[in-house]
Amino acid sequence: MVTSLRAALASGIEHLNADGARLDCQLILGHILNRNRAWLIAHDDEALSLEQQSVYTELVNQRARGKPMAYILGHQEFWSLQFRVCPDVLIPRPETELLVEAVLDHRHQPSLIADLGTGTGAIAIALGLEHAEDTIFAMDYSADALSVAADNRTRLGASNVHLFRGSWLSAMASSSLDTIVSNPPYIANQDTHLPALSFEPLSALVSGSDGLDDIRQLINDAKRCLKSGGLLAMEHGYDQQAEILELLSRAGYRNISGEADLGGQPRIVLAERP
Repeated sequence: MVTSLRAALASGIEHLNADGARLDCQLILGHILNRNRAWLIAHDDEALSLEQQSVYTELVNQRARGKPMAYILGHQEFWSLQFRVCPDVLIPRPETELLVEAVLDHRHQPSLIADLGTGTGAIAIALGLEHAEDTIFAMDYSADALSVAADNRTRLGASNVHLFRGSWLSAMASSSLDTIVSNPPYIANQDTHLPALSFEPLSALVSGSDGLDDIRQLINDAKRCLKSGGLLAMEHGYDQQAEILELLSRAGYRNISGEADLGGQPRIVLAERP
């Protein structure tokens, strides 16, 4: 049975029955047809092929089961750039752009920067494209994540980003880095928000009973790898900033500060190696 775009959209909206359903269904149709929303609206009497109908139905069903739109579409915007994403990597969030801004504000010329737990490579690539003279080491323990980051690096032309597989700073020399930046796992292993994140890789989300295991390690290891005055910039959970600032103070960092995102939530901490 031939289905028009108008009928497919109505059917999808009814099936999702949720806020944002119309936009989600339009984006899915646009993804299948390689058309923008304006075209879809202007040509809503166009017919979908049987194959297109089948794909559309499957993707709408995936969305109904809670799969994030970024994974369905295969991309996510960050820093005005389109990054390929898949379930092997976390979806880059707009709030994480605050980390990029903070590093750029504190940047030395030129800089040697390590992005730890790079995932899609979003932070590293954004920084690398802002200043081609900088050298960015993007590290991740997951080979699958590094494959995604490599694809994004090549497609976006960030030739000064160098990818390495490893655990945090284990492979970095002492006093070698101007900046360490990371959006590490920071969710407690019994956190009630985890079910809502079930489609994303658990290893990139969870960090011990209080969510701070990896952050504690980064605070300790960064002291060895940063140059004197070098910057450590980390993202964290909404209720963790005060405790992390105390950890940094006890570890002997200086010029310690916390910043909130545009929604007013405590989001990142900054500190310099003495």
